[in-house]
Amino acid sequence: MAEAKSPAKSVNLEARTNRYERPEFESRQRVVMMARSENMSCLIHTIKNGGEENLHSHPESDAYWFVLDGTAQFFGEGDTELGTISKHEGIFIPRGFQYWFKGLGDEILRAASRTPPVKDDRVDYAPRSETTNEAYAPVKMAD
Repeated sequence: MAEAKSPAKSVNLEARTNRYERPEFESRQRVVMMARSENMSCLIHTIKNGGEENLHSHPESDAYWFVLDGTAQFFGEGDTELGTISKHEGIFIPRGFQYWFKGLGDEILRAASRTPPVKDDRVDYAPRSETTNEAYAPVKMAD
């Protein structure tokens, strides 16, 4: 039987709950950090109609997107459609895979993403729009 390893002392092993509150914002999108540790991060992206992400990849980390409200359309390299996902549907994006997405329709898109928190793990293949840069402005982590 394998022996359990002791966790590193620097890791906070306390479980905690938090609550998402919809942010008020003028731009097309906003990102709220819900949780972050040495091993993962969980973000909620709120995108108003017309908001989108540019073509990019994360060479060191897989990602999972899960739609909470609205509809998102995901595309790969060359604008190849990967799929359209709605409320309570998700999409797995493997590390290194080039993708972009946009919100569809008049409803606000609210989607959660879960990734490892790899610093500087983003390669942009198209320019980021001003709204994309603003979306990632520092936002207090949800309590």
